[in-house]
Amino acid sequence: MTAQEIIDNARTDMAIDPGKEIWTDSQLIRYLNEATSFLYAKANCKYEFEDGTVALLILNQANYALPADFRRMLWVKVVDNTKPVTSNEAVIPMVTNTLTDFQQTRDMDATGTGPSFTYIEDGELYVWPLPNATAVATYSLKFKYVKYPTELTGVGTPIFPAEWHFILGHYIRYRAFASKPGGSNKAFAQDALNEWELWSKKAIADMLHLQDERLSYIMPTLPSNNAK
Repeated sequence: MTAQEIIDNARTDMAIDPGKEIWTDSQLIRYLNEATSFLYAKANCKYEFEDGTVALLILNQANYALPADFRRMLWVKVVDNTKPVTSNEAVIPMVTNTLTDFQQTRDMDATGTGPSFTYIEDGELYVWPLPNATAVATYSLKFKYVKYPTELTGVGTPIFPAEWHFILGHYIRYRAFASKPGGSNKAFAQDALNEWELWSKKAIADMLHLQDERLSYIMPTLPSNNAK
């Protein structure tokens, strides 16, 4: 279903706003995008891989812009542009939970022919050591990242399986009813939230299953009492 069809169905289910006088389409689309963002985040967005590059390193510059839809880095590679394409890439170690120790135990203004390490800070990609003239002339970077979902408009379609699109209506109804005062609206919002929490868990489990992120049980081999 398109986003417009999903919010139209949600509006029909709410049964009190056919003239769009209480909630505008743009408001319901915003709620729909919130719901898709939650689903993508909880499912770890593993079906949302994207490629990125830093085509030109800059002399003595550590930080480089990341794509606007960047959510999480998977890996970064340094590309030696003087070598054949079949053997010119190497993964750079990424500094994550030890970033503070890393910065305290190194001269962060040091230059070198690396880059030898990379990390994310303040929403940008950083390399260490700072690229010297040789690094600028020799290397570029490529990376793979998980992106945030694209904001849907009325004609957009959520990218997860179509059989789960209906659950977005539960979240839309929850946010819509919760945005208005009154005991009845509060009760309607709670009912919709309960449905959302139930079905979103099922949808996420299904999506992860399709991506082979499922647990497997192997029956243990038991000793046999039968004589050999």
